[in-house]
Amino acid sequence: MAFPTTLSNYVTGASSATLATAGHAADHNSLEAKVGVDGSAVATSLDYKISHLLVANITDITATTAEINKLAGLATTKVELGYVSGVTSAIQTQINTKSPSASPTFTGTVTMPVGLTGIAKLTTGVVSAVTAPSGTIVGTTDAQILSGKGITQRVITTTDLANSVIDCTITDTYQLSAVANATTFTVTGTPTDGQKLIIRYKDAGAPKGLTFTGFTALGVTIPTTTVTSKWGYVGAIFNSAANTWHILAASVEA
Repeated sequence: MAFPTTLSNYVTGASSATLATAGHAADHNSLEAKVGVDGSAVATSLDYKISHLLVANITDITATTAEINKLAGLATTKVELGYVSGVTSAIQTQINTKSPSASPTFTGTVTMPVGLTGIAKLTTGVVSAVTAPSGTIVGTTDAQILSGKGITQRVITTTDLANSVIDCTITDTYQLSAVANATTFTVTGTPTDGQKLIIRYKDAGAPKGLTFTGFTALGVTIPTTTVTSKWGYVGAIFNSAANTWHILAASVEA
């Protein structure tokens, strides 16, 4: 039913009299003031109030018009809005304080996952822990006395090289076997003062000449040839003051 555009034909009660009937003007005025007609200009009528509805006039809403208009065009669902429940400060500010997943930079004390004890070990990007040794951790430059430790010698082995160049940076013992040519031993790398070097050699079944370049004998004779099918040994220590390897021992298998 359309909203009436006039109240003149409104029938009162069970009577056939209308509000246009003489004597009903007061009822007409009261009803129009309360309800109004379509496009009513009476500010107190329901029609006027509905057509002129303002947020400011709704007492149950405390937000301003400008605040409600901020929601215009908002595509966020009520579930998504629920995610911010319990937030006590600016979300973006909190996000900015978090480390990125790529190349993060940490300050202060970093707490490892619960349950990890010992020394942290990183393998293919995964952090695990290995059992920490007992006692004091050995430092690279600390003055410490070690006991009960074993050091695996760095042994370099090769066969028949006429020019045997020994890299003392990675070598403690140099082994040359199956010597079938006259051989010259030289040392490269960066030796440290007092560093030890052992050279052992064995021919292929016939004596071959030996030359030691950069070495100086102290109280021993530097071997100049191999002994057929016998192991020979030369022991030297680097003297940085003399800038040479001092041969202190030379022997051949009996």
